[in-house]
Amino acid sequence: MQEIDNEKLENMIELVKVIFADTIREVAITMLEGKKKYPEDNWAERDDIEHIKHIFNHLVDFAGENSLKKLEDLTHATTRCMMLTQKFIQCGGTNANKTK
Repeated sequence: MQEIDNEKLENMIELVKVIFADTIREVAITMLEGKKKYPEDNWAERDDIEHIKHIFNHLVDFAGENSLKKLEDLTHATTRCMMLTQKFIQCGGTNANKTK
């Protein structure tokens, strides 16, 4: 893996914070709504493929005709992508799939 300049990384993090502040807010709202409906850390216990299926379904719905749910579908897909990314990070960058 290529070594990353910490100063450049911090600058990029600040840029991402500015660019994606609204997106992160929407993801946080989605997570808070989910926290009311599901047990604590329920998302972390899900198989990777389940997250991928949900991401795909939300993106298909986003591309569809129903314009009223476009933001919701895109936000839910983004949230699932972030969940899957976090699982990957927690597993040290290895496949986080469970075996059944």
